[in-house]
Amino acid sequence: NADVDVAYKLSDDLFRMAAEQNLFHFSAAKTLAEIQELNRLFRESGSFDEFHRRAKETTEVFNKTWQRTEYETAVLTAESASNYHRLMGKTKMFPYWKYVTAGDEKVREEHRKLDGVILPANDPRWKKIFPPNGWKCRCRVVPLMKHEVEGIDINAMRAIVDEYLGTSEWKMNEAQGWDSNRGETAEVFSKNQHY
Repeated sequence: NADVDVAYKLSDDLFRMAAEQNLFHFSAAKTLAEIQELNRLFRESGSFDEFHRRAKETTEVFNKTWQRTEYETAVLTAESASNYHRLMGKTKMFPYWKYVTAGDEKVREEHRKLDGVILPANDPRWKKIFPPNGWKCRCRVVPLMKHEVEGIDINAMRAIVDEYLGTSEWKMNEAQGWDSNRGETAEVFSKNQHY
């Protein structure tokens, strides 16, 4: 249907514009934080050599270490948000979703505990745990048909998620702004993720 295609394109365009605006705000905040840190180092340094050494270390952290993490997180978030929008368009066919990790040695223990969790697509827990739910999180969500979840204890699955939401890792992630579904918010980095 042409009307549906136009509606999806408009929705995708609006999401993309909101995400671009979000990235602009995040990068401006990062630049401001870097300048403030360099100003602090300037005030505290006793000589140019000391300032230069400390400034070089600081810009290395801002511009290489953190930049790689931000880049990888932004790519993973964009992929996940796209997946979320595809899944939302097919909830009649796929009314359940399954949380899946990357399955390797880099997976966080807490995310490993979520691996295989199956919940209805409309379960409010997805608002908190839909990946990414942490820096460089590579987890994803796959759709399931109703017949694929026969015999699954959904209440037990909810209990697993609720237990995760009580962990110290979740509390840390929540404090860092990872307590929302980026596919819904159109944010790559939340307003709570300031430098």
